[in-house]
Amino acid sequence: MTVLISLGDSAGSIPVRILASSNVGTCSITTMNMTEFVSVDPKFWDCPSLSSDEHISATLGKPIELPESIDCNSWVSDCEDELLAHFKELTGEVYSIQTRDNTYNSENDFDSEFIFTIVAPDAAGDYFYCHDVFVIIEKHLGGDVRGNYGPFAVYRVDDLADTGFFDWTLGWSISPVNQKRVLDQVDTKEIDYLNEQFSAGYSSLPTSQVREQLLEGCEPTWSERLKCFVARFENLEFVCRLDVCEPYYS
Repeated sequence: MTVLISLGDSAGSIPVRILASSNVGTCSITTMNMTEFVSVDPKFWDCPSLSSDEHISATLGKPIELPESIDCNSWVSDCEDELLAHFKELTGEVYSIQTRDNTYNSENDFDSEFIFTIVAPDAAGDYFYCHDVFVIIEKHLGGDVRGNYGPFAVYRVDDLADTGFFDWTLGWSISPVNQKRVLDQVDTKEIDYLNEQFSAGYSSLPTSQVREQLLEGCEPTWSERLKCFVARFENLEFVCRLDVCEPYYS
């Protein structure tokens, strides 16, 4: 079902711009405070993607240089002893591997998967909040997720929990298409409630929360004029713009 918007409706503020025409496929969008983190397909509202490369860069920064004796083209598991010794040389602390996992094993909106290994000082009580944590990334290069990974890169970070590294899904935000007319006449509590449900901090997969609240039979539709999706929700009597929200990066 297509949701129609009258020409008299006001678009309000538009927080994204389109970098590619929506009639040629996937669009990269840029928010007011960052660049090309999120891509959306106007034909499939529920398949937004988050750039794993941009996410890693925003949360972990630039990789550190490693000595030539460490072969970055090997698997991290094959270089553990050399890496742990190097980290001790850099900081004077004894290190151990705290966790290793593949993003494939968890809900995420990344455009490509990666393996991450977190290494922290043995003396640290909680690697989420300690200094001099090393995060090792092995990026998947396509195909079967069980193989085909590129060279690993090592990042040195403080307070990993505050970087946004573990925010792997995209949230959504809704607002009335005609903000001035609607907000003058309705209580915004329901809008605020839905926006909380659609946030990445509330749900492990916000897109599913959006789908649960949609008016039955109404799929969100891309509006070329508004440069966003528009949608109808069960408990709201007006058309809403539906904007994808990237994770918060400190």
